[in-house]
Amino acid sequence: MGKNAFYRKLAAKKFTEWEVRVATDEVTEKYDRDRRNFRRESYLNNRYSVQISDVATDWGLVIHLWIRRHDGEMVRSWSDMQRIKNELVGPERVAVEVFPPIDELVDQANLAHLWVLPEGFSLPFGLGRGNS
Repeated sequence: MGKNAFYRKLAAKKFTEWEVRVATDEVTEKYDRDRRNFRRESYLNNRYSVQISDVATDWGLVIHLWIRRHDGEMVRSWSDMQRIKNELVGPERVAVEVFPPIDELVDQANLAHLWVLPEGFSLPFGLGRGNS
């Protein structure tokens, strides 16, 4: 079985438990050369791998989830993204996906990004607020 067929077969199964991998100092230095403040831990299950970086903002610390499917396909399942956010950061946290202006667009890999807002932060809009 080829590598892509193997990953497609894995992706068809339910999520497995997350496995935590911790990067060595050497790996952290090599891959965080852009100073994106990646955490040493990354999370993997049978379908996804997730790297996490911390972003200091005027709102407080925002957690950036970098989400990639093992089979190289695009991440387009809302329920999977919600589950990843819930399991890795918490079900009560608010996360957003950004669709930037064209001059800020970066689209070089099949990665999905979620930005998890500071604990206790709530958006002034949303489906459950009567102002959708």
